[in-house]
Amino acid sequence: MYELLDDPKLFVGFKIDSLTLRELRSLEAADTKYVSEEDATFLTIVKRGKQHFVGKILEEPLTTDRVEDVQRNVQSILQRVLPDKRLPAKMDILPWREAPTPEPASPESSERFEHGRRW
Repeated sequence: MYELLDDPKLFVGFKIDSLTLRELRSLEAADTKYVSEEDATFLTIVKRGKQHFVGKILEEPLTTDRVEDVQRNVQSILQRVLPDKRLPAKMDILPWREAPTPEPASPESSERFEHGRRW
């Protein structure tokens, strides 16, 4: 038997290469609000392993009648900020979760060095 998640969160977007990632990270100030790695208001850059993706973070469940709307929204925003870029016709729909925040190192676990020596 399978069980559905209570709070499914989905990402609709596609994998980007390093050139596209650099272009998105170097957008002019007026366009930076449309694509961000920290803000999911419009489009977000996310990672899976070493791969980067750009797309829309969805907090609510995705119904079949909204799939094309979300895809068009992603494409229209990217056309606005990267007008010369050819975009893929297909997008991935992937589950996502908040990345765990790294715990600060405890004073006991960190070693101090001075002039190449431990103390």
